[in-house]
Amino acid sequence: MKRNSGFISIVLLSLVSIPAIAGCSSYLDYEPGSETSGGPETPPWEQTRQGGEEQHYYYYPQVKIYFSLEREVYYYFYEGQWQIASQLPANVELRGRRVRLNMFGEEPYDWQPEVEKRFPSEAE
Repeated sequence: MKRNSGFISIVLLSLVSIPAIAGCSSYLDYEPGSETSGGPETPPWEQTRQGGEEQHYYYYPQVKIYFSLEREVYYYFYEGQWQIASQLPANVELRGRRVRLNMFGEEPYDWQPEVEKRFPSEAE
């Protein structure tokens, strides 16, 4: 039993420290029609079912990065093209608010212009 309690402590400590490591200061979950959605209408990325399953992402407007909840990978723009990686480069830090998005299609950045209009970075 003692060995299990040590394992449980490590798991709990990991779960508590993940938000601190990510460096995110605030989180907003997107809900259609709420003030966090940027407007009352349903956004096009939820209306258009281009194929594929519904995917769930966290989007960080300040740094224009997506995190896929299903695939557990990041999507970020670097050197003129979108990159996909299980970890962000050491020089990239998640900061600012986080918005939860539900999208249809395979790549979240296909909707980037519309997402940026609805969720501009805090500096803009």
